[in-house]
Amino acid sequence: MNEFWTILFGSFLIMLILEFADKTNLIALSLMSSTKKPMIVAIGGLIGIVIITIIAVLIGSILGEVIPIKIVKLISSLVFIFLGVRGIMEYLENQEEEMVEVDVTPDLSTIAILKMSIILVGFAEIGDKSQISVLTGSTLYNPFAIFLGAILGMGVIMGITALVGKALIEKVPEEKLHLLGSIFFIIAGIVIFIEAIIS
Repeated sequence: MNEFWTILFGSFLIMLILEFADKTNLIALSLMSSTKKPMIVAIGGLIGIVIITIIAVLIGSILGEVIPIKIVKLISSLVFIFLGVRGIMEYLENQEEEMVEVDVTPDLSTIAILKMSIILVGFAEIGDKSQISVLTGSTLYNPFAIFLGAILGMGVIMGITALVGKALIEKVPEEKLHLLGSIFFIIAGIVIFIEAIIS
């Protein structure tokens, strides 16, 4: 039983280190700033992470053989860069219109924000170093301990990201938040692209 807790704690610490300032949190922070619902995004993001982590623990190695991680990363990088560029273009268009009250992100329901967070954050985790760590650890140690430690570690980081997002929302003007979110998307896309090229 001591071994179980040692593996869980080790997995937790590794996730804290790997996920801190990771692209996944840039994406979550971007969603939090654009939707103004940091806790909903954090919950959705964590659900997305749980889903991808379960896949990494159970069938990650099979997926790695069927769909090359490099291709998944290249596609996701292009999606995030596209979303970021589109957001910046919309911001600039609103500036030219003398800042008429136009919301770049339409008002979304809580369920829509939750779904979007699950998909985008989960998508960003595919092939991420944290998921590779989970997959590798699951082949060597107790998979359940690895899973629990990973989810707890990523959950802590997602909670911290939500708190930062809430502070940003309260202090930064809405149009600047949209611009900041778009920049985060581009940065995340570039990071994913570089990871795909290097791997």
